[in-house]
Amino acid sequence: MVDLKTKMNKLNEELLTKQVTLGKLAEKINDLETKIGLRGNIEFESVDIKNLTPEEINKLLIFFPNGSPIKGRYKITSKFGWRIHPILKKREFHPGIDLRRRGKVPVYATANGIVAGAGKNPYGYGYVVKLINGYGFTTLYAHLRPNIKVKTGQFVKKGQIIGYMGNTGLSTGQHLHYEVRYNNKPLNPLYFMYWSGKNFYKIFKLERRVPWESLIKASLSIITPQKKQH
Repeated sequence: MVDLKTKMNKLNEELLTKQVTLGKLAEKINDLETKIGLRGNIEFESVDIKNLTPEEINKLLIFFPNGSPIKGRYKITSKFGWRIHPILKKREFHPGIDLRRRGKVPVYATANGIVAGAGKNPYGYGYVVKLINGYGFTTLYAHLRPNIKVKTGQFVKKGQIIGYMGNTGLSTGQHLHYEVRYNNKPLNPLYFMYWSGKNFYKIFKLERRVPWESLIKASLSIITPQKKQH
């Protein structure tokens, strides 16, 4: 049983490594398409991604950030975008979303990933966990309590507890600062927090800075290599 678990974790890590490579390739393709004028509105007819099966969608949602990093009711105290920093009192771009809730609040990984960093951040984020989720995506969980539950280099699964909401760093109270990035470009986390199998296609129109078509085609070729192309 232990050997099987070790093998499964190794396979997951190898799969994630392939996803990271594909993410970098997709970024180059995206930049090239932009330069030569091929990037435009998403055309579902160009690839068969509008008729994915529920099983395929569920597999994809393991690897793409989706859902809330905390459970239960919470309050959004600061949205994604420009704002006046609550402590520094200067205008700045807020690359994530701040979620507040009382008590001991577990923080969950929103997608499979490898821990790129876990510990105290020197730039005001307090205790942080950063995950490389593959396909060019990364997620950041900041202002955590010091008792972080994962270590750098560790593979984590979607839904796994990585730490607890805290009040570390430049913070006015207990909350979680959550970021979603694609090729290091900050995206609105709210789109991803409300993303699920029930509204799978909605995010394609909300977040157009991600080359969804090429990512989904590439991911399906890895996740379901036996799938026949028609």
